[in-house]
Amino acid sequence: MQIEEPTLQEIVGFAREQFALDVDHDRSDMMNLAAIGLTIRAWRNTSLEDLHAGSHPSGGFSDAEMMRFNIATFRVVRDRIERDRFDWEALRVALTDPERELPGGVTVGQLCRHEFERLAADSEEALAISERTERRKGFPYLLTVYALQAGISYKD
Repeated sequence: MQIEEPTLQEIVGFAREQFALDVDHDRSDMMNLAAIGLTIRAWRNTSLEDLHAGSHPSGGFSDAEMMRFNIATFRVVRDRIERDRFDWEALRVALTDPERELPGGVTVGQLCRHEFERLAADSEEALAISERTERRKGFPYLLTVYALQAGISYKD
């Protein structure tokens, strides 16, 4: 059974109905929300969650630290979304850089230690899927999908 993807018109309509967002008129808000959505997909909901868990052999790290790391990563992602495209190469370089500094002076490589390669592979896979989606469905489609993911993730 093949699942039918929604059309751009359907997801734009959903964004308007559920979040009062207009893809054409609220471009800055859409880009900010899309950066949150992509951060969730390519950073937060990866093997990083295993490292964050208190049951991890490393002892994990606190929710407050995770939030600070997520915000820092959101900023990196947001800086790589242009008005009409995602800069996939710059996103790959940034999200798979073991030397990228996080709040508190720790690098991603230091945070993840021997599990960095797994995190980098998770991020790379998420970015590759997203890039293929953008090529197939277009920038407005993917921008709206990620904006909706952020909105749905944080809606009261």
